[in-house]
Amino acid sequence: MCPLTIGKLKAMPGETVSGPVRVPGTGLALPVTIIRGEKAGPAALISAGIHPSEYVGIAALQELAEELSPADLRGDLILIRLMNPTGFERRARSAVPEDGKNLNRVFPGSPAGTASERIAHAVSSEFFPRAAFYVDLHSGDACESLVPMIFSAGKCEPRVASASREMAEAADARYLVVSQWPSGQAYGHAAASGIPAILLERGQLGLWSREEAELCKADVRRILARIGLYRGAAPPPRRHRPRRLRQVGQLECPATGLWYPERTAGDRVRSGRPAGEIRDLYGKLLAVPKFAFDGVILYQNESLSAVEGESLVTYGGDPE
Repeated sequence: MCPLTIGKLKAMPGETVSGPVRVPGTGLALPVTIIRGEKAGPAALISAGIHPSEYVGIAALQELAEELSPADLRGDLILIRLMNPTGFERRARSAVPEDGKNLNRVFPGSPAGTASERIAHAVSSEFFPRAAFYVDLHSGDACESLVPMIFSAGKCEPRVASASREMAEAADARYLVVSQWPSGQAYGHAAASGIPAILLERGQLGLWSREEAELCKADVRRILARIGLYRGAAPPPRRHRPRRLRQVGQLECPATGLWYPERTAGDRVRSGRPAGEIRDLYGKLLAVPKFAFDGVILYQNESLSAVEGESLVTYGGDPE
């Protein structure tokens, strides 16, 4: 039997191996765990911490790396326990501190690029070729309220989109979005490379709780069971089955100022109704963004600060 090798890590069937995988051209290393079942099966990659203050997924993956054993698996599981380690150490929001870039906008990266681009390239070249499925764990950032939801890749070959949606439907989340958004995201690039991929969102406002971490871990087990990799104890019953949204809209901030939202994540909204107000530092009304269709708020900026061009609200139309 051949070892599964990533960087300097090597794992044989029936073994668990953990350690750093260096990012070439930087002083950075990704904390990685490889868990190999004794019998052959599918290979899956799971990552957390692309956005380093999205803590629920990070906490969940740290614990899963210790809780899952080769006896639980039929196949191989590769865990990138934290993809943006210096961002985590410095409590950054979406950016890699070394270059200020959003890591989830630069995939597939470049071996000669900045730190973010080199991390993305290392993941694209070292990890993706060894995986048949990909799960990326996210949460609401420090300023974002968020309702639990899951994105499945849609901007890819039909067979990959179908397999991605099947994975997503195993989660305990309220909504499912088949994403058509631009490339640059890790799961979008994985799907474009032929790997069924999903992005799970649970938690909000840069916080985490024991309950949310347990729910996230249960989701991962369900998803791995759906693809035939997980054979361990069954997670508790789901509270929700994800309902696919027919459309997704985003309200961008039209002017920098103070943001006063009228709703929050999970609230129903009506077409033509205001999402809130933006005022300047003297109280003058600058803008009143309005919803373009009926739906539900998926995630929203809850910060008083609003910056021109950034997202204020993302909302989805009625489910199928």
